[in-house]
Amino acid sequence: MSQEETPKNLNKFQSFFYNYGRYHYNLLNIVIHIICVPIITITLDKMVDLSTKGFGLSFNPFLILYAILTPIYIYVDFISGVITSLQYPILGYFLGKTQFSILGLSELQSISLLHIIAWIMQFIGHGVFEKRKPALLDNIFLVFNAPVFVNIELMNFIFKYREEELNETRKYIREDISKYRKAKGLQKLE
Repeated sequence: MSQEETPKNLNKFQSFFYNYGRYHYNLLNIVIHIICVPIITITLDKMVDLSTKGFGLSFNPFLILYAILTPIYIYVDFISGVITSLQYPILGYFLGKTQFSILGLSELQSISLLHIIAWIMQFIGHGVFEKRKPALLDNIFLVFNAPVFVNIELMNFIFKYREEELNETRKYIREDISKYRKAKGLQKLE
């Protein structure tokens, strides 16, 4: 099985998890993503909202992206898809009503700084802990899957959500990572 192939016996949920999870196996990298993906999503929402107010728009255009992603999230997995599809617009709505400033910066500058720091942390997670480039460098569209992936990881950790399917998929992920590390001359997985 090459780096680009998904195991044939996995269902759509497992295939999704496999294609994203093989870039997110290290626990510290996963924790960084659990913290930073919501920050990136919400700060991007807020930056779009703040930036478009000057154009006289009465709504946040970021809601269009949420509307496009909702069917994709629900297709991958109904429960985590619905949660993710509701979570971010609701958070964006309430945070859109708040003012935020750090270090004496304007609100837009403060939000942008948080956004940049969260991205840097994710790249550190990949480079230092995962020792693998981010999934988005192979497929930019995987960046849009991060919010639902993070929710699946959290639901699995807290509630053992879809535990059997994810454990089966993690075997394939581990195999993929082992092949990748061997090809790159990296230390084997522990």
